[in-house]
Amino acid sequence: MLEKKICEFKDNNRSVATIVGYILTLSLCMFILASSIFTINAFIENRSKAAGSVQAQSIANRISNIILDAAVLKQNNPNAGFEKVIEIPNKLGTFDYYIELTDSAVFVESHNGLVKEKSTLYRVIKLNNGNTAVFSGISGRIHVDSNSIKIIVDDSSPSQITIEGVI
Repeated sequence: MLEKKICEFKDNNRSVATIVGYILTLSLCMFILASSIFTINAFIENRSKAAGSVQAQSIANRISNIILDAAVLKQNNPNAGFEKVIEIPNKLGTFDYYIELTDSAVFVESHNGLVKEKSTLYRVIKLNNGNTAVFSGISGRIHVDSNSIKIIVDDSSPSQITIEGVI
């Protein structure tokens, strides 16, 4: 009798194998899904960082170019006036950023530190407030004229930040 029951259990293990198969298949699918989500997330972050770096370098180059243009014009013709305006974006792709202006360079960096770009100024300006001016949360325009650098914080606001400096 006992031997007959053992044989019944041996013959009736098909349902256990099916459940184990479903569990293994489900865990394999979950692993593939988790791996693909991780890979796609890393790819999107790398693309976002690359786009932010290109945009940051463009902003740094544009700011340094207009400062250098003002310096060259002032050097060649001290009585000439110069004013140029550039528009700058609110964000570097998906990153908030700040602009740091020193005597020797313009730095554009994201707040999280993933994007860091710089453009040189060849020491053509001298800032009166020390060595550095930092602007964070900028949206709007940057004005450069022959005597100072003015940053308009917002297009709709007349408030300006003036860097006391000599070109």
